[in-house]
Amino acid sequence: DADRDVEWRIFTISLHNIQKISAVRIFIPKQVHNLASRQGVGKSLKEVKRRFPDGIPLLDPVRDMGVKGDEFDKLVERAGTLTGR
Repeated sequence: DADRDVEWRIFTISLHNIQKISAVRIFIPKQVHNLASRQGVGKSLKEVKRRFPDGIPLLDPVRDMGVKGDEFDKLVERAGTLTGR
């Protein structure tokens, strides 16, 4: 079984290393240092990947968070222009 060969680890990253945020939310137990908790989180992640075979949806600031305003719209347009370069 391929699941037996997987080792789930916990590590710390800094905020500037995060490039994208998903709209999908999973619940993580307060104590993830024991093996059973880490395996439970791993099962949740596998289920998310199974439900979204075309890719996990990204968080949309307008639709998912209700961010509004002309200033924000200009920033989104500008970001799209820079990304297209």
